[in-house]
Amino acid sequence: MNAYDIHTSLTSLHEHNEQRKSGSLIARLEAGDDVAYVSDAGTPGISDPGYRLIRAAITHDIPVVPVPGVSAVITALQRFRASYGPVHFSWISAGQSGQAEAVAGFAG
Repeated sequence: MNAYDIHTSLTSLHEHNEQRKSGSLIARLEAGDDVAYVSDAGTPGISDPGYRLIRAAITHDIPVVPVPGVSAVITALQRFRASYGPVHFSWISAGQSGQAEAVAGFAG
């Protein structure tokens, strides 16, 4: 954060404290504070513990705004996995025509 001259309070959120800390972060959001969830352990809400925080925000009608990365699919999963649960994504080859079709389904 110092490299980008960003000075704000930070807190850790990991698999061992996410349940507890999510509640206090939701309280801050409901009080009007801005919160950014940034991860150095993978895409937030996909391959790290951010899922519970995202799900709690959605449950409390707090907008969740994913910041797009290199993949639109991953950006969509950041937001919608917490709403709908497990996601199945398949890539189906169309055969000799050289075309392919992507199929995604949300199971809830």
